[in-house]
Amino acid sequence: MTIDDWSFARIDFIRRATGMSHASIVRSVLERLDAASDPGIRSAPVAASTAGKEPKMPSDPIKVFAEYKGHHVDGTFDLGSLTLRVTTGPLSGRTFESPTAAAVAVVKNFTPERVNPETNGRKFWRLCDGTGDLRSILGQRV
Repeated sequence: MTIDDWSFARIDFIRRATGMSHASIVRSVLERLDAASDPGIRSAPVAASTAGKEPKMPSDPIKVFAEYKGHHVDGTFDLGSLTLRVTTGPLSGRTFESPTAAAVAVVKNFTPERVNPETNGRKFWRLCDGTGDLRSILGQRV
């Protein structure tokens, strides 16, 4: 089986973020697709090596942070809904419809005098695991 670089990079990010194997991630996605297309389909049996374990699923929030004008802001990014929840600072507890919406809110909060607060959320938010920013899993904006 071959896989393109773009797809592998995303699967590998999920592996790093969750500790799941590449095969487990693909299996999880395929089981979800099967269940969505036919609710009567049952999951395949769990391998003995994973029985009783509760691995983090790829849908678990991904920890992110931003540094802006001397302020550190933490958040969690939901890969399924593409929403970003700010978890520290003045915007703590707010969920935004996109990383960019969250980034703009942070910029407006700390620099209200800024005329144009727009910023690329994919560059603004960094992954807490040290592997880069959200572009590493979402790709570049088209």
